[in-house]
Amino acid sequence: AHTRGKRYFVDNVVETGCWLKHNFGEFTRNKKNIYQRLWAILLYGSVALYVLLLVTKIGAVATLALPLLIGVAINYAILAFVVTTAAKRFKFLRI
Repeated sequence: AHTRGKRYFVDNVVETGCWLKHNFGEFTRNKKNIYQRLWAILLYGSVALYVLLLVTKIGAVATLALPLLIGVAINYAILAFVVTTAAKRFKFLRI
């Protein structure tokens, strides 16, 4: 029963990822919108890290999962903001 709960959680994450890809896919095909692309990368990276830490469940790693996720998400958010601001200002990084 315990593995069924993990499987259910992973299925929900996959469904959420598919929904995001479907909804933000049109933004990523539009070359002018780099914000959505970078924020999608941020979201997928954070969710993947959190799922990895939840699945491993190794003592200290499990207790550090949420604070580590928050820290990584903040770092990615700052990086995404700086890169997108620089890209708009200097007209580069047309994704």
